[in-house]
Amino acid sequence: MTIAGLIWIAIIIVVILKNDIKDMLLLLLVCMTLQACNVFILYGQGIGPGVLTALIFVIYALFHAHFRICLEKRKWPIFVSLFLVMIIPFITSMLNEKLFSTWLVILQLWVYGSCFLVIQCGVAKISRIDLYNIVRKLIVFHCWMAVLQVLTTMEILPLRPIFNILIFNDKGQNVVFHWNSYNRMLSTFMEPSYYAVFLVAAFFFLLCLKEKWKDNYFLLSVVFIEILLTRSSTAYGAFLITAIIFVCFSKNLSLKQKIVFIGIGLVGLCVVYVGFYSLIDAVIFSKRDTASYRQRVRFNSSALNGFKASPIYGIGYKQCRGSSIIPSLLGQTGIMGLFSYVAFNVSIMKTRVYKETSNAILLLATKFAVLGAIVAQIIACPDLDLCSYWCWLLILSAVI
Repeated sequence: MTIAGLIWIAIIIVVILKNDIKDMLLLLLVCMTLQACNVFILYGQGIGPGVLTALIFVIYALFHAHFRICLEKRKWPIFVSLFLVMIIPFITSMLNEKLFSTWLVILQLWVYGSCFLVIQCGVAKISRIDLYNIVRKLIVFHCWMAVLQVLTTMEILPLRPIFNILIFNDKGQNVVFHWNSYNRMLSTFMEPSYYAVFLVAAFFFLLCLKEKWKDNYFLLSVVFIEILLTRSSTAYGAFLITAIIFVCFSKNLSLKQKIVFIGIGLVGLCVVYVGFYSLIDAVIFSKRDTASYRQRVRFNSSALNGFKASPIYGIGYKQCRGSSIIPSLLGQTGIMGLFSYVAFNVSIMKTRVYKETSNAILLLATKFAVLGAIVAQIIACPDLDLCSYWCWLLILSAVI
């Protein structure tokens, strides 16, 4: 057990004794996003607080009866497609005789899915205002953490020893916090692209809530600036694509407001292009000349070779890794896995709230948040168990 693990256990005990489902949900969402932290080391494999807190949340909800069996016909597509998302990695690993080496990551996926189901099927009602406040606190937490992180990695604040113990105790080579003089924002995530998934989703969550614009102008501005400061092509691409979809299809905006947003967007693009051309050139225009781009090409080639070798069920979950979710799923789980991923995301996007208008607005906000995360996955985030994607899925499940 790590020092971070001891602190995590103490917090878990306090929250459980307090017996407030809202505190449990906030703790779950925060722990889900501590991507570079390990609380236990099992057979040399680090176990993060996200999966363990999700497991405890499921047990807590069942034990305290914050759960009911929900058999509504309109939710069956979600249940069935989520079951496929959870079971296909197990099947493909078993068929390829890779189950022994992948059972831990499959178990993690099952825990996330089970947590989604427990919340979806009726965790004790959390009011719309309480849920909004929980998500807003999560966004504020990461905005502050990103500032502290970048000042630390730029060697301005002497917080690296503390962060190494509490937040970034995973010493893997993919944890770029450990790089010297690093000037890109990543908050508590392993790299900027993963934080980009969270940030883009957070921006559109806040943007959809028109009645909260006055309270969130400053926070929206901070989130947008941090998206820029991730210096991530994933962030820029996901933001642009989600913004286009938002303006075109959001029923929450009048035609006049859509025109205003388009105008602001065009002006913003011009300002960013002129004022930050070197940054844009580095992360987009000159991307093909970088080692990162060449590595992504190799990843995709490996994943597509896996797909060609076994197009129906792939070569096994986590046995290859593309540069984005689509080639990864094709290589790992074949057409079956990609179909389940698409079916699940389509089913949750089709969910509606029939009675309360305020809940419908909150549902729209979380849908656009999840959409932003999905777009980022399609661009350059290849992991089905990506914590920032599942974090927003759990929030959406709470709204449903």
